[in-house]
Amino acid sequence: MIGGCLMSAHSMRVFACVLGVITYFGAPAVASAEQLSGGNTLEKPQFLPVDKAFVLFSELSPNGEVVARWRMPDGYYLYKRSFEFSSREGTTLGELEIPDGIRKTDDYFGDVEVYYRNIELSAPVLEWQGDQIEVGIEFQGCADRGLCYPAQQRWVSFDAEILGDAPNSSGTSAYGSLLAI
Repeated sequence: MIGGCLMSAHSMRVFACVLGVITYFGAPAVASAEQLSGGNTLEKPQFLPVDKAFVLFSELSPNGEVVARWRMPDGYYLYKRSFEFSSREGTTLGELEIPDGIRKTDDYFGDVEVYYRNIELSAPVLEWQGDQIEVGIEFQGCADRGLCYPAQQRWVSFDAEILGDAPNSSGTSAYGSLLAI
């Protein structure tokens, strides 16, 4: 008797056979789904904080250029269209030099140029006043797994003494320090 119903011996054998087939083929399918998800089918992807996903290094080079370099782990990228340098009053920067990127069709912004792993940008310092050169560095990036970070701006400060009276006059390099502004 199954579920309160009487079954013949033949029906019991058929039922047992069907149950065996379902168990035999159904269990590997469930195990396979768990293996593919790492054992947790509800696990959400983990994303790095913005300053770990897009690690920024900056310097004032010996030839009078502000240089910004980013390092990114696998699966993270920066957008070419988002890069911008700005400066405080009294400092004038030349044109930002940005190398060609990789063309990509992005879920958020369509056809774009992006940079994986690393990127270096530079802009010459044309004029400055005072003993500090402060530069705002803007950027935006995403993770391939579906997170787009908001646009970011980091202010860095350099000792203008390295430039002497005019750009290209010094043979040393000054590394930028992040400002809490």
